[in-house]
Amino acid sequence: MKTRSTYIPDEQANAEISKAFETYGHKLHRYAVHTWRIEPDAAWELVYKCLYRAVEKKDAYTFENEAKYAGFLFRIFVNELKNSLRGPRAVPVVPLQELEERVPEPETPAPANDPQLQVLNEELEKLESWERILLLSRSQGVDYSTISSYTGKPAFQLKVYYARLKKRLEKKLSEKLKQQQNHGK
Repeated sequence: MKTRSTYIPDEQANAEISKAFETYGHKLHRYAVHTWRIEPDAAWELVYKCLYRAVEKKDAYTFENEAKYAGFLFRIFVNELKNSLRGPRAVPVVPLQELEERVPEPETPAPANDPQLQVLNEELEKLESWERILLLSRSQGVDYSTISSYTGKPAFQLKVYYARLKKRLEKKLSEKLKQQQNHGK
């Protein structure tokens, strides 16, 4: 199996990558998202891979003009797109309602003697349904655009909601656990 060495760009290469990103980054991203239906976050990752690869290989080629370089960059990007689609597929996402219908009720409840689980369950029950969906989906690595289709909230706002929700939940959990420890003494 062929392994690829890690490319570490120097200052000049970083400048070339920045220039290429400013010139072509958004175009490549739009192409991946709209034409190939790649998730936005994954598309940015592919753009960066492409730019690093192009700068790494650029010295082996000569380009008559900027259009030839753009074609070279585009070809690398399309190859990166194809390679990403050939890779292992992500686990399909199933709507929450469908899962609830298929999963039987557990015969034995979760250990009731674990105070951390009790507090976590109490706090999760207090959340709105879209907040629970956001928290649980992000914990499984589901991207924001998919969660947006479940919650009806814009994907760019979900990032902020998630950060705030996570911080609020962590704060409440730590406060409640401290209260329980103080009352237990």
